Amino acid sequence: MQELYLKLIYLAKNIIKTEKLRYFIYKDAEFRDKFLVLINNILTLETNFEMSFEGQTYAKEFAKAFILITKQAEKQRFETFDDKTQDQISDDLDQLVKFIVKEYKVPRTKLLDQTELVTVQVISQSTELTNKMIEKWDQKVQESKTEQTADKPVESVTKPADLEAKNNQNLDNAANNLFSSLNQNILSNPDIPPIPTQDARFYPYKTKPKFMPTFKIILSVLSAISTILLITTLSYLSLTRLDIKNGFDNGFDWNTYVKDSNKLTFLERFPLVGLGVRGFTSVISTLFYILPTAFICSYTKKSNSNPREKYRMSLLPVIVFLVLFGAVTATLSNFASISNISNAWKKELLGFITDEKEKFASQFDSFWQQVVNKYGPKINIAVILSITSMSLTIVTLIVAVILLIVNPKLDREKIQKATTEYQKVVLAAMNGEKYEMDPSIYDHVEVQIKEPSKFKLFLMKFKSKKDKSNDQKEDK
Repeated sequence: MQELYLKLIYLAKNIIKTEKLRYFIYKDAEFRDKFLVLINNILTLETNFEMSFEGQTYAKEFAKAFILITKQAEKQRFETFDDKTQDQISDDLDQLVKFIVKEYKVPRTKLLDQTELVTVQVISQSTELTNKMIEKWDQKVQESKTEQTADKPVESVTKPADLEAKNNQNLDNAANNLFSSLNQNILSNPDIPPIPTQDARFYPYKTKPKFMPTFKIILSVLSAISTILLITTLSYLSLTRLDIKNGFDNGFDWNTYVKDSNKLTFLERFPLVGLGVRGFTSVISTLFYILPTAFICSYTKKSNSNPREKYRMSLLPVIVFLVLFGAVTATLSNFASISNISNAWKKELLGFITDEKEKFASQFDSFWQQVVNKYGPKINIAVILSITSMSLTIVTLIVAVILLIVNPKLDREKIQKATTEYQKVVLAAMNGEKYEMDPSIYDHVEVQIKEPSKFKLFLMKFKSKKDKSNDQKEDK
């Protein structure tokens, strides 16, 4: 029953996502009625059998989409088929697929594709049918009719010399038409299931770690916090400026070591981060650390609602995260203590000055002590931020490495088996036979249909009475 429900909602989603089919729902009364039956069948399974997908029901959403696409001014009634069996609903589905394939030349695989998850958002975003779209498809339909008229055979006199060439061309056309007809019949055959790679039941990986969905959420949260802390720390280090030229005694004079007036002016606003990339340029560069985190969080949100991708993680954003944040951890270690900052400054300032480098090296400890005395609180904040950011980043990197290790790998044997099984189905259909695919290639999820609670039964009865009352008023 759940498998049938999934086929119905995916078919309905794929129909309204196709602009061409939205147009024909609006234009073709026969197709519109068939699509209405599809919605009512979904409503029947949800109401009478409490079917749902990921805790969400969809009949109401498809009903809204139907109203928006058809642009109906009058009230549209949606109803359940209480006497309809599962086989009858399945037959309705097969007939609708055949109708669309035959009339509108939409591939069966596209109609039954289950790779993109059905969501309320996807449905609500697939209802657009503007006047411009309608005019475009009106023109295409008219052009198609014109081409069909032009393709009708016209009597003409054929020269004997051209007869052989014409016969050869006719044979080629006949072969092409036969091939197209064969493909069309295969696509419309209800006995052929969706391609395994497009079937949500097919899981193409070797393992299915049950902890992976939670693990991905943990990684997403840690990476988000690490990114915020990292950007905060790097921004603080880059934008904090210290005047290390003025206010120093004990005979320390920068004029002894630096002759360039521009360099002397620069020392009045010396960045705490040192002489590397600094200021707003550094702040902007830190924003690139957001990208891998954004991809990790986005993939986690999407994949955790997708049965196929729920138990794995995309490798690229995690690897990029490891490279970027692993490299920046080494940078942060230079600010993890006051002595580390002292060593980094000494190395950079020795490269910055032009004269008396040995004398500067001997006086640096005295100079640094005065810097600490003058700007101790700012330096301490830098140390605290660096240690906190570095510690959390290391924890996040460890989680990312573990996730890469346990990340499921493609089961190539299973994929090959599924491909072979599907080829057998197609070959059997071409020979007018039927072949059942090995069910072991699919993941079977048991669906427990819960009995409605007494309170829910009361609400259902109350709603039913209210609907009957409204119907009686409308009849009057």
